[in-house]
Amino acid sequence: MATIETNDYFTCSEAAEALDLSPESVRVYCNNAKKGKSPAIKGMHMGRDWLIHKVEIARYKKERNGPGRPPGE
Repeated sequence: MATIETNDYFTCSEAAEALDLSPESVRVYCNNAKKGKSPAIKGMHMGRDWLIHKVEIARYKKERNGPGRPPGE
């Protein structure tokens, strides 16, 4: 069985804090990504929670739009 280096991953609560989102929002993003509806954050489902790799957190921060409506709307 493969082992996971947990130091490389955030829980939903840790990811939420790092991204200034609620833990529930992070879970929604992960669930949508799993269903192919959103590439926002990709994580591994572990039991009742998700583990999100630090690389995905950094990518999401880089690609994330600011709050509010997109420009031109």
